[in-house]
Amino acid sequence: MTERTAGVVTAVFGPLVRVQVGETALVVSFRRTLRWAEGIVDRRLVVGDRVALEGKPPDLVVTAVEPRRTTLTRRSPGERRSRVIAANVDQAVIVMAAASPEPNPRLLDRFLVACHHAAIEPVICINKVDQGTAGIDAWIGDYQDAGYELLLASARTSRGVGCLTRRVVGRTTLFCGPSGVGKSALLNAIHPGYRLRENSISEATGKGRHTTTTAQLLPLPGSGFVVDTPGVREFGFWDLAPSELQAHFPEIARTAAGCAFADCTHDHEAECAVRNAVQAGTLSARRYSSFLKLRQELAATAG
Repeated sequence: MTERTAGVVTAVFGPLVRVQVGETALVVSFRRTLRWAEGIVDRRLVVGDRVALEGKPPDLVVTAVEPRRTTLTRRSPGERRSRVIAANVDQAVIVMAAASPEPNPRLLDRFLVACHHAAIEPVICINKVDQGTAGIDAWIGDYQDAGYELLLASARTSRGVGCLTRRVVGRTTLFCGPSGVGKSALLNAIHPGYRLRENSISEATGKGRHTTTTAQLLPLPGSGFVVDTPGVREFGFWDLAPSELQAHFPEIARTAAGCAFADCTHDHEAECAVRNAVQAGTLSARRYSSFLKLRQELAATAG
């Protein structure tokens, strides 16, 4: 009887893949005629794929791919369809800096929308709080009111690193955010064994670097993985319809249940619960403005 082993793809090298099998990382080949779970459209092995292997270690071969719970996608230049670059990501830690670089809440909103659209749970992590929080004090409460989990951290002083470590253990976590916010420093603080170069993760998400689709999973001690992937700035966002945006602003979606019209745009209609909440100060005017601008941008792209 053929022995079957379960593993997780952590890197793809052409005809070979690196697979984590328990505590062991193996580089193995895969069958040309893989057995794919029903519903998988993009039939290329990607990091995060749960796979079945046959044979005896270390001589294993990938033979089947399990269903993908979530998919992280991007659109390649010159192509109209999306490409899956990572599968089965559980959550995203969106890292922003309290200072240096200056925090950008509108960019944070874009990351959050992209997470919701990809069905990946977002967690907001504000790094560098040892430099002071004056740059975020005026608006960070908007996200707590919306229901997001917020972690305050400092890779330099180790503040919040324990909470962040507990949040990622046992899960597959994408770390994303703008360049210079200290993602690699946080990852090194979580697991010094990574020895990531400064800006190594930031380079993967840097502006203008959208042509590479290579990704890898970094195992965490005990259990869980961290996803290091390029092209994160646009993941799952390019194919979002304007009508879908409301669902990706949780506090607006909740308030919209009280609107007089089911198709209310929350822009000009009478008896709009969202506009009324903004005017009453119970809904963030800044988040509302961000919602309208993003929807306008999506409408222009769709047109």
